[in-house]
Amino acid sequence: MTKFLTNTNDSERREKCLKAFANISLYDEEEYKLKLSDEGMIDILLVFLQNENDNSLEIRELCFTILSNLCKNCAKNKKIFRKKNGIELI
Repeated sequence: MTKFLTNTNDSERREKCLKAFANISLYDEEEYKLKLSDEGMIDILLVFLQNENDNSLEIRELCFTILSNLCKNCAKNKKIFRKKNGIELI
């Protein structure tokens, strides 16, 4: 699903895909959160946030939500987020 997300420029499809990721990111199991970050999800979300002219407010809000969920109770994802300069971005 991450490949589909990065290969589409259609805002509507991107938004629907991010909504699915937002639901997945709600699982409190660290295993699921780490799988998403291993798929490059943190990088993808940060790129979307940096390109705010290309992405609607709703897409950017979904990115923030997913990043927050992925980092919640997950020290490894917090470390990845910091290493990718996520704190400076927001």
